[in-house]
Amino acid sequence: RSLVCLRGAEGQVLVAAENQGATRAYELAAAGGRWYQPGAGAARLLLTHMDGHQSVKECYYGSGFLSQSSRNVWLAETVVEVEEVAFK
Repeated sequence: RSLVCLRGAEGQVLVAAENQGATRAYELAAAGGRWYQPGAGAARLLLTHMDGHQSVKECYYGSGFLSQSSRNVWLAETVVEVEEVAFK
């Protein structure tokens, strides 16, 4: 089984597959936002939203289960600042 999130023209595309089943693709309906491509050394992103709260988004590398997806990150339209936190 596999689940991968890819960058689509206007949002995110999920691709799901099973060993003996069909591969399916789903385009997620987005209320608004933009793509952000983190730098090569970014381990995580510290996101600041319009209302002042902060959230963290991890950026994966490699060929493991969580690393099959693109490193591009979909940011909600409420995100006003992005700070990259480097690997240590």
